Amino acid sequence: GLGIPAEPLFRSASLIECAQHYPDDFVNALKNVVLTGMTLNPTLKLAYLVPYKGRVQMQSSYMGKKSFAINTGLVLDIESYLVYKGDTFEVEQGSNAHITHKPNPWGSKKKEDILGGYYLIKYPNGTQQFDTMTINEIDDIRKRSPSVGKGKSSPWDTDYTEMCKKTLINRAYKQIPKLEMSDKAREALEILNRVDDMAAKDINYGQKVKTDDFDEAEEV
Repeated sequence: GLGIPAEPLFRSASLIECAQHYPDDFVNALKNVVLTGMTLNPTLKLAYLVPYKGRVQMQSSYMGKKSFAINTGLVLDIESYLVYKGDTFEVEQGSNAHITHKPNPWGSKKKEDILGGYYLIKYPNGTQQFDTMTINEIDDIRKRSPSVGKGKSSPWDTDYTEMCKKTLINRAYKQIPKLEMSDKAREALEILNRVDDMAAKDINYGQKVKTDDFDEAEEV
């Protein structure tokens, strides 16, 4: 039921070490995969087991969070977009709030050309919600990544645009109404946000303060 492929579950020595020292956390991470309806199948790239401060955690990907929100009926659609130099981009607030974004199909799509991004949520009742983030705001989140703080390779190096989109999706998740949400959905939502929330709030990223902090959250 976990969707675990035949290939080895552990791909890093730090993840093995975390599981050996704190087996209960490893078991709990596997349970969280089930509770959130995720899968560890690397082909789908919905969720991963990651070492975070010495303990194994489940972390969902950008696509995992999008899939969960749609499949559970919390939203009709949820997406994040990046805005590049040369794009036409306008935001109007007020009673007729909307975003106009006309991408330049011939423009450069290098990361240094990214001006920022926005998320767009479409709810089942027909309403929409959006917000923007500048590239500086996104970069502030990137700098809090423990891998970046320690000068290690991270998803920000290999999948920069996808990590930018995930940062926007994380912001969008904070806006999804929880009043009419079932207890099960609310618990799953908390699990999906847990590692990302810790990452966003931890001002001590990149500082190894405990001997059992083997590594930090990375998509493995």
